[in-house]
Parts: sequence; structure tokens; C-alpha cells
Amino acid sequence: MSEMNHSLRQDGRRPPYETLLRCPICAEPFRLEGRSLICPRRHCFDLSRHGAVHLLGRPHLTKYDKRLFEARRRICLSGFYEPLSDAIVEAVAGIRPFGASPIRLLDAGCGEGYHLARIAAGLRQAVSTETIGAGVDIAKEGVALAAKAYPDMLWCVGDIAQCPFRDGRFDIVLNILSPSNYREFARMLKDGGAVVKVVPEAGYLQELREVLSVKPDSGGYSNERTIRLFASSFPLAERVRVRYTVPLKPSLLEPLIAMTPLTWGVSEASRSGALKKGLSAITVDLSILIGRKTRQRS
Repeated sequence: MSEMNHSLRQDGRRPPYETLLRCPICAEPFRLEGRSLICPRRHCFDLSRHGAVHLLGRPHLTKYDKRLFEARRRICLSGFYEPLSDAIVEAVAGIRPFGASPIRLLDAGCGEGYHLARIAAGLRQAVSTETIGAGVDIAKEGVALAAKAYPDMLWCVGDIAQCPFRDGRFDIVLNILSPSNYREFARMLKDGGAVVKVVPEAGYLQELREVLSVKPDSGGYSNERTIRLFASSFPLAERVRVRYTVPLKPSLLEPLIAMTPLTWGVSEASRSGALKKGLSAITVDLSILIGRKTRQRS
């Protein structure tokens, strides 16, 4: 685990439920009473043991289970994505899409919480400003792990298509290898705030795909449609390519296979064969897209 991971702030302060969240049923603000969030229309949602709150209107079936998130945490804590989060911190600190302290970050599709926690810690160091982090994910297993590991942040189960957050509350919305809803992102951002979206490039986990015989789509991989859609929703301030190779310990191949949807549908025989062959290194090839919310004229 990196030095930055050890230094994540655990100061015991209560996450800002009342100032950031809104009721998913009526969109009214919440009041915290004991361990319950209650809106003026008396819709009530209880906090979990570790402070997470379930704000999903109806159950959603998902393949993202506890085993996947535990595997992803193991990979993340090995340092696998540290160059990515460092690049995000550098890019965001350079454009400074925020005004007065504190900086408020939302991770839409937060999973088990690693990316938000490390980026928030990095920004605190880079710009010497307090940061407040919030994460939302449709998978309750990921949110539960995030709340237990990083209790000083706000974690909730919710749908990014109908995010349970108030208008104009965030300086930065992170969206890392996850589906997007740009209308909701714009609603939740302050004027001048930034969306930071991470998308895979053609070389991402290429050695894993090869050893598992995962064939690319006919015509080859392209993310240009995703990039055009992003640019049409937010003026594209910057696109940063992040490509590096990670030495892979033998003990990390199994969690690497377990953590990624790339391996869904792969036969057990292919998985077993990959584990026998092994991988000495893996390529991480990603692009960071940063777009700004245009300031609204009064």
C-alpha cells in the first residue's frame, strides 16, 4: 500500500449528509435525526452501521458482487492504478475547477471507494485545501466496502441516472471506467466545475485479454463515439493519455481476472489455463477526459 493510502484522513467528522443529499422520492433536502435521514415529506432512510445510506428506489440486479469488489480492492491497494490517480490529481489541480474551500468531489460509480479516497487525498496535498468526498454506486456490496474502509466520506447506494444529490453542490464529478449520465452530472456541478471521465484505450489489459482469448470486436476497439458524446456535453478542456506497464505478482493474477467485466462469459477452462500460464506484466492504457460546466449567465 502506498504512503498516500496510509495517510487518508480518518478524523471522525460526520459526512455532510444534509448539505449534499436529497430525497430520491421527492427531491427535498434531508435532515439527519439520529441515524436516519428524513425529508420534509417524512420519507425516511436509515444509515448503515458504517454510515452508508441506501437511496435506490427499486432493487437492481447487477453482476458487480462482493467478490468482484474485494478483488478490485486487492488490485488497487497493490498500486496498480496509482499512476492514473496521480495523473487525475495533476490535471485537476492544474485547471483548478473550484473556488472557496472545501473542494467537493463526487465519484459517480464509486465501487469500493479506492479512486475517490486516493484522489481526494492527493488534492489535499497538491492544493493544500480541504476536500469532501462523496460516492454513489448502484452496487450495494461496493458501497458497503467503501463505507467501512473510508468512514470520513459520504457513501450511498443510488442510480447515477437519478442521483440523490442536490443541485450545484460539487466542484468535480469523477466517472472512472463507469457508465455516465451527463445531464445529471451537469445538474450536480457548480458553474465552472469539471467532469473527469476515464475511458479505456485499445491497449487496456491487453495481455489479460490475450491469455484468456477474449477477442476484440470486429473492426478493432474504438472509444471515439464515447469521446464525441462527452465533448458534445462538456467543452473538452483536456484529454490526457495514461499508459504504463505494471509488473504482476503471481498472487495478483486471480484477483485481476475476478475484478474486470472483460472476463464475464469466459469459460472456467480459459480461466484455469490463464492461471497456469501466468502473466509477468500487464498494460494499463486509459484516457482522462476533463470537461467544464459552462458558467450560467444571470
